Amino acid sequence: MKKAVPFPFETVSGNPFPNSEYYTYGDYKLHYRVDPAKTVTPVAKAFLIHGFACNTRFYDEMVERLTAAGISCLRVDLPDFGFSTREKKGIRYVPQTDMLRQMMKDFDEDGKGWILFGHSMGGSVAMQLALAEVGAAEKEIDALVLYAPLMMANIPGSVRDFMLKAPVGPLLDFILPFLTPYDFIWKAVGLLMTFDWKYTKQMEAGVYRDALQVKDMGRGMAYMTAVCSRPDISTLGGLTVPVQLILGGRDLFVMPNVAYKMWKQMPGNADKHLFLSGGHCFLQNQADRTWNATKTFLSKNGLL
Repeated sequence: MKKAVPFPFETVSGNPFPNSEYYTYGDYKLHYRVDPAKTVTPVAKAFLIHGFACNTRFYDEMVERLTAAGISCLRVDLPDFGFSTREKKGIRYVPQTDMLRQMMKDFDEDGKGWILFGHSMGGSVAMQLALAEVGAAEKEIDALVLYAPLMMANIPGSVRDFMLKAPVGPLLDFILPFLTPYDFIWKAVGLLMTFDWKYTKQMEAGVYRDALQVKDMGRGMAYMTAVCSRPDISTLGGLTVPVQLILGGRDLFVMPNVAYKMWKQMPGNADKHLFLSGGHCFLQNQADRTWNATKTFLSKNGLL
C-alpha cells in the first residue's frame, strides 16, 4: 500500500504555500493567504472562513472563480486548524470572533468592507461576526454567504471539563500519525463530504490531510471543541446585511431539523437555496453551480 510523503511543517512557523502569511494576535498566529483579483481593478473583497478540521485549501475552487470575477480574497485558518496556532496549555485564550473582527478591520485598507464567507463551522463563526455588528457604529461586513453552516453546540460544562482535563488531546495526537499517511483514508473523507467519486478520485488527499500533521493537532482540536460556541438560531432574523444561505440535500453533518430552523429564521429577504444532490462540501465538487448562485446574489446587491 502506497504511503503519502509526510507534510514537512510541524509547527506554525513554516510557510506551507508561496503566499502564506501570519497574523499575530496575543499568543496566536493565524495563517492566512491573500489571492488578488485577476482584473485590473478589484470590485470587492472576500474574507473566507473554513470549517472544522479544514484549512485554506478548502476554498481553492471558489477562490479561482472569485478572483476571476474581480474579487480579492483573504482566506484564514481558524485557531487549532490549518497552519494556525493550536490552543493548548500556555495559550491565553481569545475568542475567535475577537481575532477575526480585528483582522478584518486591519486588512480593510480601502474601507469598503468585506463579503464574509463561512462554510460549516466557519459559517457558525461568520454568523456570530455578522450578528455582533448589528447596531454597531463601525461595520466591516457588507454581505454574508453561508455554505452548509454548522451550528456549533454549546456543550455542557461536564463535557467541556472532560475535553480539557482528560487525555483526549494527547490521545488524538497519538492516533493521527497512524491515519495521515494513507491517501485512501482522505479520499474516503472527500467522498463522504461530496458524494462525488469522479471529483474525489482526482482530488489531492492533502486538501484534507496535510494540515492535520501540524504539531499538537489533537490537543488543539480537543480544546476548540471544549470552548466552541454558536449563535442562537432565534436571533438570525436580526441579521441586517444581505444573506445567502445554501444547503446540501445530502449533507451528513447539518442535521435536517437544524437546517430547517436556520432556513425559517433567516431574514425574509435572504437568498436561500437547497442543492438536493449536494453533500456537506458541495462548493468543492459543484463549484460552478455554487458560484453561479453566489454571483447572482452579489450582483443583485450591488457587490459585483
